[in-house]
Amino acid sequence: MKISSVNTERTLMNISSSIGKSPSSWVGWHALYIPLNNIDEAVREDCLLWTRSIAQSYLNCLEGHVFFCQQNGVHIICRNVQAEILNHAGAQICELIEHENNEKTTYHLYNLGCDGSKYVDMINSKVDNVFCLPAPYKTNRVDILQAEPQSVKTQNIDHVNTRRVLLVEDDPVTRWIVRNTLKGECDLMTASYGNKVFSLYSTFQPHLIFLDINLPDQNGTDLLDWILGHDPGAQVVMFSSDNSLQTMTSTFEQGATGFISKPFLKSQLLEYIHGAKHAEMPH
Repeated sequence: MKISSVNTERTLMNISSSIGKSPSSWVGWHALYIPLNNIDEAVREDCLLWTRSIAQSYLNCLEGHVFFCQQNGVHIICRNVQAEILNHAGAQICELIEHENNEKTTYHLYNLGCDGSKYVDMINSKVDNVFCLPAPYKTNRVDILQAEPQSVKTQNIDHVNTRRVLLVEDDPVTRWIVRNTLKGECDLMTASYGNKVFSLYSTFQPHLIFLDINLPDQNGTDLLDWILGHDPGAQVVMFSSDNSLQTMTSTFEQGATGFISKPFLKSQLLEYIHGAKHAEMPH
């Protein structure tokens, strides 16, 4: 469990944007929020020490992050943890604050996969507007990725009314699982190497791309940049076994539509497929 007290407002805004963009990507994550309103300045300084101590006692083995904001409060974001543990930690922190400040304090617990929108609304109402969201990162990777020439013409697709899904995944077992899972749900094309994306994207015209981050010949985040550089409206869902907070938020900041951690459920795939937009591809 990491603890930060510097530049936390900006980080929280980035996380808030990621949750609001794709709540289903945050299934299994919780956010514990302890407001620090109407708290004496001296007590506010002590809150970080209390939070650190309790986090190390109750949450030390969990994967997550503690964000301490001087004006906005304490935010503990972690995954795969029982709500009972977070409720106990929140109660302990509030009890310490009340004892020292003589002011009633109530914590709030959010299940980000279910009621993440409430957490997003709270963040947006609390954080000062000066911490605006950064523009999605874009870069031209043509020289690095050796992209196909722009003169390549798109081809007509037979199944115009069927969701066209491109899976970029080097693991043959994962490809088989996805193909078997999505049988009859969409028109699926697979690529085991990143370099195949450059030609397939023009000819297949996918409505949705499932993109593995770690590929043998390319980095999935570089491919994400290339896709969005050629089609800013592309729907790209990242695949990865690394579902850390940093990895998830960084891909959303780059412009990813969603994030699915391995192993995954059929319902996760279908949610994105049924929600994929029939975006017009550039010619």
